[in-house]
Amino acid sequence: MIAKGERLFSPFRLDIANALLLRDDQKIVLRSKTFDVLHYLVDRPGQLISKRELLDAVWAGVSVTDTMPAICIAELRAALGDKVGQPKFIETVHRRGYRFIAPVTASTNEISGSKSQPRSRTLFVGREAEISRLRTQVRRLQQGVGGMVLIGGTAGIGKTRLVTELAVEAGQNGVLTLLGNCYDREDPVPFVPFVEILEAAVERTPGRSAFRALLGPHAPEISRLLPQVRRLFSDIPAPMELPPAQSQRMLLAAVGNVLRQAASEKPLLILLEDLQWADEGTLALVLHLVRNNRKIPMMMVATYRDDSVNSTDSLAHALEELVRLDSVEQMSLLGLPQSAVVHMIQSFGGSDPSGNLVRLLYKTTDGNPFFVTELLRHLTEHGKLGELDHKAGVEITPDDLDLPQSVRLVIGRRVNRVSDETRSILATAAVIGRPFSLALLLRAATHVDTEILIDRIEEAEKAGLLSSELLRDETQFRFTHELIRRVVLDNLSVVRRQRIHLAVATALESLHADTADDYASELAYHLWKADACADVAKTVHYLQTVARRAVQSGALKEAEVYFKQAIATSRRNPAGAELEFDLQYALLHVLSITHGSGSDQSAQTVRRLQHLSKRIGNSEQLMRALWSAWNSKSARGDLAIAEQMVERLMEIAQRTGSRSGLSMAHMLRGISCHYDRGDLTRAKQHYESAIASYSVSDFAGDIWDPHVRALAQMALVLWHVGSADQAKVKARESIRLAERLKSPLGGALYLVAVLYTHLREPDKVQEIAERLLSLASEQQSVFMDDASVCRGWAMAQQGKANEGIALIRSGLDSYVTLGFRLDAFTLRLLSEAQACAHRLEEALDTIQAAVTATGATQITLPSLFWWRGELHLKRGNVSLADHDFRKAISTARRIGSKMYELRATTSLARLLRDTNRRDEARAMLTKICNRFTEGFDTADLKDAKALLEELGA
Repeated sequence: MIAKGERLFSPFRLDIANALLLRDDQKIVLRSKTFDVLHYLVDRPGQLISKRELLDAVWAGVSVTDTMPAICIAELRAALGDKVGQPKFIETVHRRGYRFIAPVTASTNEISGSKSQPRSRTLFVGREAEISRLRTQVRRLQQGVGGMVLIGGTAGIGKTRLVTELAVEAGQNGVLTLLGNCYDREDPVPFVPFVEILEAAVERTPGRSAFRALLGPHAPEISRLLPQVRRLFSDIPAPMELPPAQSQRMLLAAVGNVLRQAASEKPLLILLEDLQWADEGTLALVLHLVRNNRKIPMMMVATYRDDSVNSTDSLAHALEELVRLDSVEQMSLLGLPQSAVVHMIQSFGGSDPSGNLVRLLYKTTDGNPFFVTELLRHLTEHGKLGELDHKAGVEITPDDLDLPQSVRLVIGRRVNRVSDETRSILATAAVIGRPFSLALLLRAATHVDTEILIDRIEEAEKAGLLSSELLRDETQFRFTHELIRRVVLDNLSVVRRQRIHLAVATALESLHADTADDYASELAYHLWKADACADVAKTVHYLQTVARRAVQSGALKEAEVYFKQAIATSRRNPAGAELEFDLQYALLHVLSITHGSGSDQSAQTVRRLQHLSKRIGNSEQLMRALWSAWNSKSARGDLAIAEQMVERLMEIAQRTGSRSGLSMAHMLRGISCHYDRGDLTRAKQHYESAIASYSVSDFAGDIWDPHVRALAQMALVLWHVGSADQAKVKARESIRLAERLKSPLGGALYLVAVLYTHLREPDKVQEIAERLLSLASEQQSVFMDDASVCRGWAMAQQGKANEGIALIRSGLDSYVTLGFRLDAFTLRLLSEAQACAHRLEEALDTIQAAVTATGATQITLPSLFWWRGELHLKRGNVSLADHDFRKAISTARRIGSKMYELRATTSLARLLRDTNRRDEARAMLTKICNRFTEGFDTADLKDAKALLEELGA
């Protein structure tokens, strides 16, 4: 049972009253504002919550930066074990905000206050407001007040389910409920729903005599509808022969009186289904009953398809009269919210669906319960629901879903009511898209005269297939439902559909001849769908254009899809190897951020680049393939192979005199061959050479920019060699250059954050991590994990150790998933955070794993030995600490890391002081401090200076 004030979203429980997040009764510590953000999102499942709304709600009246929501979201993801790319709980909507996508259950009395429902009706979701309004009407009915509720909506929207739920509840509360249906027939049976209602009344009446008493003097008129009553009761005479108008009045009065008599014994609820098919007599009887049932306990609830109402038909006139009456309430059903769709998917799949699957089904069905249910049943029966859940995303669109026959039949009947000519026009419109302009349709449907085309559109509008509105002085049409468009599309052969796509693309270019690139997205889509019918070069051009724009706007997942489509198209041209190379290279840039350089997708793309470069034989492309391969191998920890690629790249660049090749080769050699191995002097020389060889035009549009990377790497070198002030200058230069070049900032920001961890400035690390977090959240990039690690370290240093550890572990887990090697630096940060939480044994195990992970990478060793010594000292093992500090000093001297030599010397001097060797401590610390000429405001030099003063230097 759920306690009041709690929210369940499996496997978590949110205790509002006590501000606790629990998993299996284990408390998960959250900062107060982070808890408030979670509470706000959980109470609004399925709703898109903007950054501004969160700021106003959680930080009302407090001045904070715009990055605070992103920080809290990152902390929540770490606490919930959520992933940006495959969210189960919190979905990031690019540049718009966040959405809580997991199903949420609150305590019963907080949801509706109703009795719990039987398990057989658990799929009735998302109609809380509507059922509440109906319950209010039933309560009035029980108090003796009659009335009517009209429920409109499209086919399958849930009208029947809603009134069924109402009928069950009303029956449980002592209300007599009678149901009558109207039917879709060309020759409707007069009064058929009331025939069914009276027949049901016969069955509900206890005994023949009770039913005869109910009919009373109105039995002859009732026999017009129920001829069998004259066979049951011999005393009922034949109805009088009267003129039709008078006869109808008599019949209406008789039915009204019988129902009024039934209502006098028990409140009466009459349900009328599908009023759009009602005959005129039924509508007249409805009007009669509503006008006369206000003061008796009789209520009618009638459903109808509002998209089937024609302004000239009988139902329209009847509705017009009904809504004028005070006792009639109207209700229009729309699609279910996304949160309800989540519950429906769970009932079929048994697990939490991905946000992408929820969005896909919601977009396809508009939340129509019938369509959702039928699609889910179809997917489940064919074993495709789980498969689709993993694949759903920008690659899968509603056009790719296979529609079940039940949905095709329902919609197909509506489509087939219009003429063949109208269906032909609808085919072109369906290919254009759900919304379309008349101008584009006229250009694409060149075989149809304008006036005839307008007639066909009007016919489709009257049939409820299309709707229209005036937007910016232009009328825009749209299919009233996405599935109508799908059914129309599915009736087209593949070849016909491709030809229409080509006709639409041609029409778009014709309409916008001077600004075609402004419509690149639409043109790319239609040319891609036209497949072999379209020109390869033109298709690739537009796909490449929209892919590059997506990169510039940070929509990297979309860019990935467009580049892959462009690559597939380019392969139709046997001579297009160079074009495919450029596309694969651009795709790899995107993959390195969205999936990681060490991912299988990136590695596969690298192999293709190497194959293409050999086939083409162009040195520039061969060099690009080599530095792409270096990035992949380096991320996976294959350092020896990465070095071989750098040497080959340098050889080709020097032999050909390639400026771009030299710039990249020097930068990569500086990292792999020298910095990682601890040769700081030569690393710095190569970074300087990379910058000297660099020309901005050589790397225009590239995600990898050697100048930006070289500056950031040089900042790290300068810190190691004792030039902390210069290091900060280079760090700022790298960020400013990336901003000026509009190059992705993620790499530069991460390296600068690393620099400030070395500088032991957690506030600055937090500031940079927040910026990186906000950027990575928008782009859904792997830098989210880097930001998480740096942010976690900063939080631990600021006294929030457990939260920090959770963030670092989240980043580490993601690194492994993405194919990255676990580097020693990140493990050291985790160890430091564990020590802040007084988990010394864990911290020591982690730093030992970091030492093991170094391999040929020497640059991290001084910091690892120093920190291991600190941990030994915290545990009281002075001899091991002394050994590690001295090992750190000798290693730092060997590679030239003056800063880690200073840090380890300070730690050793402190140990010597505490073991009565003050003179030795003072001598060694004085010697190292005298070698510094800058960076006197850094934490390390301040510590050393303070210790020297204490030692009496």
